[in-house]
Amino acid sequence: MGYTQYWGQSRAFTSSEWETVKTLAEELTSYCEVPLDDLEISDNHIVFNGVEEDGHESFVLSIVPELQPWQDEHFDFCKTARKPYDVPVALLLLAIHHFVPNVLMVSGMKTPAKKIGVEAGFIFESSLKISLMKLQRSPKGFD
Repeated sequence: MGYTQYWGQSRAFTSSEWETVKTLAEELTSYCEVPLDDLEISDNHIVFNGVEEDGHESFVLSIVPELQPWQDEHFDFCKTARKPYDVPVALLLLAIHHFVPNVLMVSGMKTPAKKIGVEAGFIFESSLKISLMKLQRSPKGFD
């Protein structure tokens, strides 16, 4: 299947969890220096891709997973073909896994260990700290 990020979604995000996910996506996409196309962070989904030749398949994450009758949990993937937007895809999945546990199961995460590097690791750490501070000040916070 090529270079791909994989994740499973065991259930729908609660409204409070989705607010956290949207905050993480907004922070990450604003701090990450990778140009993104078709960026949409809404009450239903998060979508983005790389720009022109640096794009491949759009990353799409929905608040409610579309389970097939044969599935116990939603399984999804995004083929990034090792293009630059793979970094924000991987970082967002890891951030969600960290701040909203027990919803996403991330697998095939090659990027953080082999590609992200010091700069992207710093962006990830900074984004998480900023997002956590905002979430802690927010009346919604965590469930």
